[in-house]
Amino acid sequence: MFVSTSGGPRLSWNRLVAMHGFTRAEARLASMLAEGITLEGAAEALSISIHTVRCQLKSVFAKTGVTRQAELVALLLAGRWPGADERGGGAEGMAATGRSLHDLARTDPRGLREATAPLADSPAGMLASMAASMPAADQAILAARAPAFEADVAEALRNGVEGFASDFVLAAGEWAFPLAQIRASVDLWIGTEDRNMPPAMTRHLASVLPHSQPFELPGEGHLCLYTHWPAILDRLLT
Repeated sequence: MFVSTSGGPRLSWNRLVAMHGFTRAEARLASMLAEGITLEGAAEALSISIHTVRCQLKSVFAKTGVTRQAELVALLLAGRWPGADERGGGAEGMAATGRSLHDLARTDPRGLREATAPLADSPAGMLASMAASMPAADQAILAARAPAFEADVAEALRNGVEGFASDFVLAAGEWAFPLAQIRASVDLWIGTEDRNMPPAMTRHLASVLPHSQPFELPGEGHLCLYTHWPAILDRLLT
């Protein structure tokens, strides 16, 4: 997906403030916990003491009526704004491994991070696992550029799987606003054999985004960018 202008709506703490009456600091902490970050990790990331984090959590519990972090996370994830179903078809059409990770990202972000942690030790193994479920078009692109892909994956995993896992959490999570609010022009490039972002999902996005233009690429997969980048770039520049 390519958006030709910036400034569209983004997931923000304002949603939690509006829904639960949190302060901005409480909303920031709650959102981090929902992503699977520990109290200690939140304290470090926010440069505050663990005591302050626990005080904020106590206030969050009081405002939501829960008494445990697991209950809080379940409440936050259940309290989606309209948009989670706007993907159309959910994970239907995904490769089995991708679907499992997608489901885990939606229900247990911390478990996702634990499950994918071993990937950091083997970029080549990760690529091999990905290739096994790819369509022929993607396998051909991967084979032709294997050293470059392996180098990219190794760099992405150099500091662990946090970036990889966070991508899944963001992709599988809820939208924080109705997609009809997006006023920017959006091009959607659809590989009809894509098993990472199934065509049904992308076609549905095209149906709800008010200023979108779908471009279907028959026989192509998720890596269609590598063979169709001139046309994609031309669209962005026009």
